[in-house]
Amino acid sequence: MTYRFKFNEDTFCEDVMNYANRYRRTFERFYHNDYQDDKLHSKTTLHSIYTYTLNLSQQPKKESGCSIKEIHRQLKLLKNENIPDNYDYFTSILKEMDAKTIQDVLIHDCKGKPKYKSRKFNPLLIDYLDVLFAKNPLKKYRQFHEMLLEKAQIENWWGPPSIHFIKRYLSDKKKQIELRVVRNGESYFGKTISKQMHFSLPEFAGQLFEIDGSRLQIPYNNTIKKRIDFLTVFIILDVTSSNVLGYAHGPFESSVVVVNAFKRYFKTYSFLPVQITRDGSSAFKKDFIFMEEFMAKRGVKWVVTHNPQGKPHIENFYKIFASSICSYHQAFIGLGITSSHIDSRITDKKKLRKKVGDRNNLSTYEELVFDLDLLISKYSNMIFNGCESAQMKFDRKFESTQVTTLLEADKTAMCGTYKSLTVSNCEVTVTHNSQSHFYQIPGIDGESINEVFVAYNTENLDKIHLYKDHFQYWQTVNEYEVIPFLASQRTSSQQERYIKELSSRKSRYQQLIKNVKDKEKRVEEASSNNPNFEVIRIHRNKEDEANAQNEFTRSLLGSENSNHEDHDDVFYPPTIEEPKAPQDFRIERFKKI
Repeated sequence: MTYRFKFNEDTFCEDVMNYANRYRRTFERFYHNDYQDDKLHSKTTLHSIYTYTLNLSQQPKKESGCSIKEIHRQLKLLKNENIPDNYDYFTSILKEMDAKTIQDVLIHDCKGKPKYKSRKFNPLLIDYLDVLFAKNPLKKYRQFHEMLLEKAQIENWWGPPSIHFIKRYLSDKKKQIELRVVRNGESYFGKTISKQMHFSLPEFAGQLFEIDGSRLQIPYNNTIKKRIDFLTVFIILDVTSSNVLGYAHGPFESSVVVVNAFKRYFKTYSFLPVQITRDGSSAFKKDFIFMEEFMAKRGVKWVVTHNPQGKPHIENFYKIFASSICSYHQAFIGLGITSSHIDSRITDKKKLRKKVGDRNNLSTYEELVFDLDLLISKYSNMIFNGCESAQMKFDRKFESTQVTTLLEADKTAMCGTYKSLTVSNCEVTVTHNSQSHFYQIPGIDGESINEVFVAYNTENLDKIHLYKDHFQYWQTVNEYEVIPFLASQRTSSQQERYIKELSSRKSRYQQLIKNVKDKEKRVEEASSNNPNFEVIRIHRNKEDEANAQNEFTRSLLGSENSNHEDHDDVFYPPTIEEPKAPQDFRIERFKKI
């Protein structure tokens, strides 16, 4: 079938499709036995396109007016998935069709798709290849091919695909991203596939905190261990204003450092935020567990994130603090965490000594702590790019009505000593430095309270705070002023208090006696209204008199050694003789001698 026509760039696509619609039924005879109706249309259309293309390519360029490259460029405009984008691969298909027939090439699936799809194998092996790639990151392509071959032999599947197919299949970037999600986890999914979420900051300062610790990139001379050491700084950051509200330092991030940071915070501020975000560090255990539970009972929501992106503001703070504040310190060694860059953290001791120099030239621990206070104060009051400082922004945006106000008792419970004590005689006793302090609890005379939770500060034991339940505040009591035992050593006020307490105890005692007598009187008055009261009282009096006479007679008769006389009205219990001890004949014989 030969056609002679000129190539027209403007109408080429329209001419190809007209040709395909015209001769589709002519080419259907090649494929109606092998394909159903849904695929028959695409096969005949592709056959028509390649027929039209071959006729053009076989004509001289002077007659057709185009080259094969121009034909391929125009065919790509048809956006047919069976026409390859690669020009070399397209020409190889035309050569193969010219050597054979078009229907032979298309029936064997060589229809403009990549060559690796012409190989026949079980589709389940592709699923198995996806699983292998997702769960075995260190495997190579040849190892994947061997595993697929073994799977095909075990399951008796036809295949497997070739190594070239595996390379091309796994080199697809979209496929790699989809499979690496299983390998790299949720954070990788959030970076590559999922849409990013954007959040707005709280309107008022003090509502959201982020806490974290990091190593300070300023070494110091450890005179005790005689080596170069670093400080770990733990920061409590307000997200809205980026202001540092509390901090602490230590040799490493521990629960003691975290507790000290919150103690510094509670010395300055008396409110709790709505939410605090932290990571899953082991420092938030042991000593910090009680403080975390206490704040949770007061309405603070704790959010634990295992990804640094979950607390980006505190991470950004450490970068700004290091680059803009700490970099001016004479012993600052650089930025970064584990990078090998020249401005990054140095982990090699030899490189560290080379950059730092003699450790005796470094600051001591006390000097570095003093410098740290100055650096953090400088950060809070520094004006960046003409904007207000972090402290000024915090003062402007803070509203006490938007946060939870903290009681003084709660601050003492978290920062001081908190334990349970036994209540004895309406008071508790606190022992500190081998000295006892007494606190009388008012208003519990009629209640059965055996134990209370006590919060106090060892530096000031003038008062303590009581909690009925583990976290429920009850009341605050002052220390009991001890009265001297010797009257001569008492002051006038102490003597007056002593007399007053004695009279109070006496009146309390008399009041209890009076209460019992009043109850007895009410019972007798209620019983006197009963018509059988006199009969019951006379009967009881006679029985009591007879029993008393009987007991008196027994006592008289028991004291005499004579025989009992018979009495009709008195019952005497039978006399029981005590058993005699066995006689020893040797003793009797000795007596006779």
